[in-house]
Amino acid sequence: MAKKERLDVIINDMKRNPHHWRLDQFRVMHRNGMKIWIGNGFFGYHVEQPNYYEPTLREKWQLHKALRRLRAYIADYIADKRTPPQPPTTS
Repeated sequence: MAKKERLDVIINDMKRNPHHWRLDQFRVMHRNGMKIWIGNGFFGYHVEQPNYYEPTLREKWQLHKALRRLRAYIADYIADKRTPPQPPTTS
């Protein structure tokens, strides 16, 4: 499988299975051990594990869009879990 195809698979997995991914300030980690470095911002994105890969500028942009969606998913998940239940309204 070519490197371009592998990155497409990663981006597709972020869209379809966002619950399989974890984010911290410097890395995005998949539950199978894949790590993507995001600490240096957009121009510093690269795949660290299982094999080092420096994406092209276009691939970095696609990855950036997928990361924004992943961050939004995680923020919504946290917001839903920590929101106290609303008491029922009586009319």
